[in-house]
Formats: sequence, structure tokens, C-alpha cells
Amino acid sequence: MAVSAQAATIYVNSGATGANDGSSWADAYTDLQTALTSATADHEIWVAAGVYKPGTARGDSFVMKSGVALYGGFPATGDPGMADRDWEIHKTILSGDIDNNDTNTDGNFIAETLSDIQGANSYHMVKGGGTDSTAVLDGFIITAGQANESYPESGGGMYNEYSNPTVNNCVFSGNFAESGGGVYNECSNPTMNNCTFSGNSASDGGGMHNAFNSTPKMSNCIFSGNSAEYGGGGMLNLESSPTVSNSTFLENSAEYGGGMFNGHGSPTVNNCTFSGNSAEYTGGGMDNSESSPTVKDCTFSGNSASKGGGMHNDYDGNPTINNCTFSGNSASKGGGMYNDYDGNPTINNCTFSGNSASKGGGMYNYYNSNATMTDCTFSKNSAENGGGGMYNDNGNATMTNCTFSENSAEFGGGMYNHYNSNPTMTDCTFSGNSAEVGGGMYNDDNSSPALNNCTFTGNSAKHGGGMSNSYSSPTMTDCIFSENFAEYAGGGMCNGDSNPTITACTFTGNSAERGGGVYNEIDSSPTMTGCTFTGNSAKRGGGVYNEFDSNPTVTDCAFSENSASSDFDGAGGGMYNHYGNPTVSNCTFTGNSAEHGNGGGIYNDYGNPTVSNCTFSGNSAEHGGGGMYNYKSSPAVTACIFSENSAGFGSGMYNYGSSVVVKNCTFSENSASDGGGIYNHENSNAAVKNCTFIRNSAFNGGGMYNCENSSMMVNNCTFSGNSAEHGGGGMYNYKSSPAVSNCTFSGNSVAYDDGGGMYNYDNSNPAVSNCTFLGNSAEYDGGGMHNYKNSSPKVSTCTFSGNSAQKSGGGMFNDDNSSPTVTNCIFWNNSSEIETDGTGTATVSYSVVRGGFAGTGNIDQDPLFVTPADPSAAPTTAGDLHLQAGSPAIDAGNNSALPTDTGDADDDGNTTETIDTDADGNPRIIGDVADMGAYEALYKTVITGLPSGTANSASASATVGGHGIVAYRYKLDNGAWSGEIPMGAPISLTGLSNGTHTLYVIGKRSDGIWQPESDPTTATWTVRVLPGVITGTVSNIIATSATCGGSVTFEGGYSIHNKGICWNTSSPPHVSTSPHTEQGDELGDFVSDITGLEPDTTYYVRAYAQFRSGSATYTVYGETESFTTPPEDEALPGDVNGDEKTDLADAILILQILSGIDTGDAAISTDADVDGDGQLGIPEVIHILRAISQQ
Repeated sequence: MAVSAQAATIYVNSGATGANDGSSWADAYTDLQTALTSATADHEIWVAAGVYKPGTARGDSFVMKSGVALYGGFPATGDPGMADRDWEIHKTILSGDIDNNDTNTDGNFIAETLSDIQGANSYHMVKGGGTDSTAVLDGFIITAGQANESYPESGGGMYNEYSNPTVNNCVFSGNFAESGGGVYNECSNPTMNNCTFSGNSASDGGGMHNAFNSTPKMSNCIFSGNSAEYGGGGMLNLESSPTVSNSTFLENSAEYGGGMFNGHGSPTVNNCTFSGNSAEYTGGGMDNSESSPTVKDCTFSGNSASKGGGMHNDYDGNPTINNCTFSGNSASKGGGMYNDYDGNPTINNCTFSGNSASKGGGMYNYYNSNATMTDCTFSKNSAENGGGGMYNDNGNATMTNCTFSENSAEFGGGMYNHYNSNPTMTDCTFSGNSAEVGGGMYNDDNSSPALNNCTFTGNSAKHGGGMSNSYSSPTMTDCIFSENFAEYAGGGMCNGDSNPTITACTFTGNSAERGGGVYNEIDSSPTMTGCTFTGNSAKRGGGVYNEFDSNPTVTDCAFSENSASSDFDGAGGGMYNHYGNPTVSNCTFTGNSAEHGNGGGIYNDYGNPTVSNCTFSGNSAEHGGGGMYNYKSSPAVTACIFSENSAGFGSGMYNYGSSVVVKNCTFSENSASDGGGIYNHENSNAAVKNCTFIRNSAFNGGGMYNCENSSMMVNNCTFSGNSAEHGGGGMYNYKSSPAVSNCTFSGNSVAYDDGGGMYNYDNSNPAVSNCTFLGNSAEYDGGGMHNYKNSSPKVSTCTFSGNSAQKSGGGMFNDDNSSPTVTNCIFWNNSSEIETDGTGTATVSYSVVRGGFAGTGNIDQDPLFVTPADPSAAPTTAGDLHLQAGSPAIDAGNNSALPTDTGDADDDGNTTETIDTDADGNPRIIGDVADMGAYEALYKTVITGLPSGTANSASASATVGGHGIVAYRYKLDNGAWSGEIPMGAPISLTGLSNGTHTLYVIGKRSDGIWQPESDPTTATWTVRVLPGVITGTVSNIIATSATCGGSVTFEGGYSIHNKGICWNTSSPPHVSTSPHTEQGDELGDFVSDITGLEPDTTYYVRAYAQFRSGSATYTVYGETESFTTPPEDEALPGDVNGDEKTDLADAILILQILSGIDTGDAAISTDADVDGDGQLGIPEVIHILRAISQQ
């Protein structure tokens, strides 16, 4: 073996002095080219340290051979073995300096750069020679190759064409070529390990150029200081897919792809470092054009380019990048990465940190570049202009579980989306980013990113701490904006001319001067649904600020604990609307505050929002409008609740110079200095309809305070249980004359002064009609109403009862030249009725006044209320002030004095028409003359005759009655109304199904007025019609048995449990106490055998069925039949063959006898005769067939 190994080794030493035959170190060849020529397969060539040149002509090269391995790095002295080899110490140099004139100032005979090459050097230092992997080059320095002026101008250091050599531990230094300065591979797949490429240069591929489906495998290699005029300073891959692992690309340069350029290929790059590389144009570290490399566990640091300092991808460049780091890279655009023209990388678990650019510090995505990123981090990247972390310009990246932290830029600290950019982001976090505009994200120019379950926290900017949108409409779902800050507007979000869709998002702890949570301006109309705004703060608009025609739609959102604070004018704790008209529905405003200002829940400043089905609870303002403050605004507020709010004035709502429409709202337990429920000030012309004011409190005006010419319209409202310390438990009017109609004032109170129900002060002349004042109380004067200082209200068709005043005027007190006009009213059973102090005069006509009162048409008779009110119980709401039949107030009013609809309560625009309904909305005049008081007397129909509870019948009848009723109409359940039916004609109902039924009846009075369909008389009962059971005919009767059956004809909505027949000697038989059969649970006919009978005995039999309904079981029986069994020896009629039953065999036997057919040994009983003629014939056959048909 030793001899064989020795024979397979050729020795080369340029300084050898022996036989020069390569047989030993002593006799080594001095020329490597000679050794290669002599070598054949399975030879190893060991080369000692020194300088070796391929020849003297430029076309000379070291051409590798398959099966031949070249090893350099041996000492030039002694007899070294493989273990003595050290290629780093014993430099074995293959040099192209064939004319010996290259610059060698350092004396190492190695060209470090192209500048060291002088004159004309060898074109290709090494050629692959069409070899396979058994051709080995190991431990050499390949230098000063110069591939120019002759085809192919490629591969100055090494040229491989259809070659697959193995190259290990080699250095390619200072080589030059038009393509592949260090190495050029064409249709070749070399394996290269632990190699260094330095100072090589080319037009393309300074260190290496791989072309035309070359797939070299490279590991632990270094590409350093290589350069290319065009592409791939370190490496260029064209239509090739090398595998590069554990390698370093350092300080290489090119116009494109300083470290690596990939075109039309799919290289695999693992665990590599790209550092300090530069590109004049794109891809400092790597440039991918129409290529899809796989890049894993790599580091890109300190690279630079005009675009894509770390990496550039374009023209369907779709790399897959996993577990990589991009740090400290720089570019004009895309410091870490630039994706251009349909470049769509897939990026997983990568970090972009400390990169910088003018735009897109971490990444820039341009023109339909749609990167897909998962589990990536962008931190501490910066951009002078936009997108510290990322800049998208008509790019649509998809990001999942990515983090953007501590990035900075002028616009979009974390991300900038520009010009139709629509990235999709899921489970992403933006934290600690900063910018002038859009600390976390900036979207402009029709960009509409889609964000799901993303978090923006601790970001800051002058506008839009978390996000700023300009002419854009992003979509956000389940996102969180927390602790973001904006110096001016939009702590969480700022929208300008933008319409984002925001669903189920949370804004918490954000702050700004305007719009702590969200700021909307200049025609911004976002849609916000199911969002939460909590703990945000601003000078104005702690939760949301809308201005300049911004009209967001806000639905199902919660505003809580937001605050508006400043030294003197904080406003709109929950929301501020300045020339903004949002639509707000199904929202809650809770615990919001306006410190030193107005509008704890909402502040409207020249704004006209629409607010419906919202709750304002526990909000506060130091000055006015704990729940809502309206300044020269015209909001429409519908079906809202204002409860437990507090403020100096108008705890529930404060209106200043505003025309507010408030409908179907509830104001409860609000408290203020003045105007517990609502405060109307300075020409406020609010319309308040169908509202409830309950248990509100204030110094003045517990329920409502109207002052300074506020001409309110208050219609169909309830003021109940409100309280004031000084005046107006229910309502206080100061220099104001509201139109109050169809309202109830009950159980209101004043603790120390006047006007339990209403206080009118200083020329306040309200028009009060169709109102009830019940059980109100005042400590001093005017339990129901107090009129003071030239206040002269017009009170029409009202009822005052059960009101109390400790001093004067339990019903009404008039003081200091106040002269009310009272018409068609009832004052009855107050602590006292109507009193004056002598300076004014109450004009009362056509009214019921207890104790009498001077005036036309007044009467002093009990009005016969349904339930009289007790003034000693005041404040109370107990009592029903509708009139009973026979009341003297009926038809006793004055039609010409009916009130005018000055407040346009019916919204028809006519303020001169007469109010033609009563307090219940029923016609005011029934008959010819109006009734006195708030309620017109109505008579309703009465239904009698219907079952109560449960009935077992599918039919029913009813009789309709009623005082003054001449005709009626009815309907059953959801059916149609009948035509007009005269009184006396009954209602007959048939075919009723099982279940609950309701009969509705309305009546017609003699004056033609119908009882409203919306208020019918009703009667309800339940029908339970049991199923049908029929008992069949008893047959086959013998001494001890018989046959009987039955039928279950219908179930009636029940479930059959069992069926059969039962029998006994007493009538009627019951299944629970009698013998019985069980025949199953289906509809239809059945037959049962009755057995165990006694001879000569009478029995009673009937069919039964048991049904279930829920947990209950019902038994239904058919009619009872009876039969008598014959004595023991009595034959069964028709039983010809004596088998004790009558069946078809008996009939056949008779017919055989009649036909003369031999019956054989058949037994024939003549006792089966049925007609007593002693013969068996046709009568017996007919009897048998009838018996069979009934079985």
C-alpha cells in the first residue's frame, strides 16, 4: 500500500535541484505545468511553497484533470508529509504575471488589486477543463489572472465551463476579467470550501460569476474587497443557483449588488454575513432581479446603496429570507431592504435594526412589491423623510406578528404608506416610534392598509402619535392604540381627508392637545364600530376630536374615563365636535371629564352631530354639560340616556345658543348647580320630545333650566322625582317662554323655596298645555307651579292634583305682578288650589277648581279621577288623573280656548294650528265639546263570554259591550281586522288550533270616533283540544273471548304514547283499573283480542289512547260498547268448523257444501246456523263476511 501511495503522488517544488521527475521532494518537478501534464487519474500533486506560473503565453493556464488532486501549502524544505501542510504559512502561489512586471512592493508576489497587474498577464490562471468533482485544487493562492482581449473574457482566476471541480482552502486575489474576476462558472457546479476572494475585479461578478445553470456549492468562504463595474461585486449569479453557506461578503462594491447580484436564479444562502458592501445604485449587500434565492440565518450590516442598502429585490425578485439580521445598512431609499417593481420577498423571523435612509430606513416597498413578512422586527431604524421602519410606495406588503419599535422619521416613524399602498398587517406591534407626523404609521395618497389585531403603543409625533392618515382609508380591526402622544393633534390617530374603517379597536391612555384618542379634520369621515376609548386625554376632545366637516360614523363604541383638561377651557372629555357632524349610535360615554371646562361626555362647537341610542353616565364638567355641551350647535339626540352626570350647569346637557332636537331620551340622577337634567341658555331653541327627566337635582331647575330667551319646545315629556334646593324641582324658566305640551310633572320637589313642578321667573311666559302636575311639593309657595316677577304663562287643558306647598298655592302661586291665564284646566285636591299675592291676577275660565274660582265656565265639582292624588303624600307619583264616566269635566270645556301649537309639537311646520290631541295623544274633542283637564275621556270595549285559562274546545264565542260603544271590529291573533259589526252581534270562533289565542277588539263611539287599533281591548285563553278516539264493533264473541278494535283519528298536536282497548263488567271501564291491551303509538285503526272472559257475562269495552304534551300525559276514550258472552256450550254463530272464531274459512266451507264439493274430514257444526232454519247457506255466508269486515 505504501508503494502504491507513493506512486500516486507527484511532487512539485520550484526550488528543487534533483532529477526533476516529480518522484520525490528531492527530485520534484520545478514546474507545476509539467507535473499536470504527466499526471493521470488517481494522482495527487503535492506542491511546495513558491510561485508557479502557467507558462509564458497569455493563453497558458493550469488545466485541471478529473481524478487528479492538487495540494499546495507544503514547506519548500525537507521531506514534508500531508500533516506538515499549512497553506496559510507556506503560501503556494499560482500567478498570472508571466511577463514578471506586476507591482510587488510588498514582495509577496500576490496581486492584492487590479492596480498591481502590469502589462499582459495570463488570461485564465486555472481552468476546470470539463472535470468532475475528483479534480481537486486545495491550498493555493490564485492571483493576477487577467481575462481580457481574448474570448472568453471571463474567469481571470479560474474559468470553469461544464466543469465540477473541488476547490478547497484557496485564495483568489487581484484577478481581473470582464466576467468573474476571481472565478467564472458556466454550466458548472464546483464545490468550494474555505476559500477567499479578495481584490478581484470585473465588469460583472468581481469575486465570482456563475452563469447558465451553474450551481456551485460554497461554504466557509470570504468575499472581500472585490469590485464589479456593473453587477455583483462579490458574486454575480445569472440563471444560476449556487449554494453558499457560512460565508462572508465584506466591503465588496458594484453598481448593482455590492455583495451579491442574482439574476434569473435561485441561489441558497445560509449563515452568511454581508458587511460593508456598497452599490452605486441598488443592493449594497445583495441585489435580486427576477430571482428567488433562499437566504437563511444571514447578517446584512453596514452595507450601502442608493436603493436597498442591505438588499434590493425587483422584477419578480422573490427571495425567501429566514432568520436574518439587517443592521446599520444605509441607502437613499430602503436602508435595510428595497423591494422594487413586483419584488415580492417572503421574510420570516428577521430583524431590521439601526438602518437608515432618506425614505424607508428599514425597508422600502415600491410599485406593486408585495413582501410577505412574519415574526420580523424593525427597531431603531431611521429615515430623514418618511418611514423610519418601512416605506411603502404603491406596495402591498403582508405582515404577521411583526414589531416596529423605536424607529424614527419625519413622516411615519414606524411605517409610511404612500400612493395606493395597501399592506395587510396582522398581530403587529408599533412601539416607541417617533415622527413629526404619524409616530407609529403614516398613510397618505389613497393608501388603505388593513390592520388586524395590531398594537400601537408609546409612539409619538406632532400629529398622529400612533397613526396619521391623509387622503387614505385604512381598515383596522381589533387593534390597540395605547399611551401614544401627539404634541398637537391625534394622540392615538390623526385623520385628514381620510375615511378609515375602525372596528373593535381600543384607544387607551393616548394624549394630545386635540383628540387624545382620535383627531378627525377636513372632511374626514371614519367609520368606528365596537371601539373602546378609555383614559385618553387632551385639551379638547379627550377621546375623539372632529372638526371642519369631519363626519365620522361611530357605532357601538364605549368612551370611558377620557379627560379634557387645561388651565381654563378644557372641553369634550369624551368627544369634541368643531364644525364636525358625526353620527353616533349605540355608544356609551362613562366617567369622562372636562376639567376647568365644558362637555364631560361630548362638546359640540358649531357642530351638528346625530346621536342615538347612546348612554351618558357619570361624566363631569367643572362648568357646563356633564353629559353634553352644545355651543351654537344643532345636534339631533335620540333615544339616549343621561344618568348620574355632574357639572356646574346642565349636568345632563348644556345648550348655549343652540337649536338642539332631543327625542325619546332619559335624563336621570344628574346633578348641577342649575339645570340638573338640561340647561338651556342664551336663545337656545331646543325641541325636547318624548323624554323622561327623573330624579335629577340642582339648586335651580332639577329637571330643566331655561334662561335668557331660550324658547324651548317640550312635548310629551315626563318630569318625575326631580328636586331643587331653591326653585323649579321639575323645570325652572328665567326670562324664557318655552312651549310645554303633553308633559307630566309628578313627584318633583323644592327643598327650601318655590315651584315644586315648575318655576317661572322674570317675564317668563311659557305656554303649558295638556300637562299634568301631580304630587309635586314646595317648601314655600307653588307646589305645582310658581309664577314670579311679571311671569304670565298660558296654562290650557292641564290637570293639577295632589300638589303641596307649605305656605301658599299648592296647585299654583302667582307673585309679583304675575298674571297667568288658565283655561280648560282642573285644580283639585291640592293642598290649596290657585293663590296670588295680590299684585297679579289669575284669569281662570272653563276649569274645575276645588272651592270655586271666579270666571266663566268654572265649576266646583269632584272631577272623578280614576285614582285621586293625595297632597299629604307629596312628593309622590301615585294617582291616575284620567276621568271616570260621569265626570262633570266631560264636555265642559271651551273649544275656542284650546291651546295653539306654538312649539310645533307635531313637526308639521304649522305653529298657528290648534293642538287637537290630549295628553295621551287621543283626539282632544270627542263629541262636540272638549273636556276639561289633560285627558279627554275615552270609553273602551269590554269582552265577555270567552273561556278563562284553558279550554278543551276548538270553538268559542264572545260578546262585546262598552259604554257609549255602537259598533266594533275584531281580529284573532295576527289576523286581519274584521269589518264593522253592530253591537249585540256576538263573535263566533271555530276551528281553533291548540295553543294560546288572543282576541283584539276596538269599539266605535256614537260620535264616530274609533278606539285606536294601537290600544285595543284584549282577551287571551289557551285551547287544548284532545285527540279523537273511536271504539270499534265487538265481534267473535264466545264464552271466554271476543274481538274489538278502534281508531285514533287525529293527534291534535299531541304525541301518541299508547293505544288499545280496556274492558270491565262495570261501565265505563278505565285503563288504570281495568284489563287492557297496548297497541303502539301510531295513528289509524287497530284490533285487539279480549281474553280471560267469563261465560254468560255482560262486559263494557271502549278504545283508549294516551297522549303526551310536555311532561303531562292525557288519556282519551272512545264511546263505551257492551256485549254478553254466551254460556259455555253455546256455539258461536257462523263458526262452521268449530274453531271458536268466525273467519273466511267458515264462509269457504259453506260455499263448498253448497257447490257439492267434497269437504273431506272437515268438522261441520250445524249449530252455526244464524237464521234458525237449521241449515247452512247464503245467510250464514253473509253473516260471516259482515263479521270479518268489522274485525
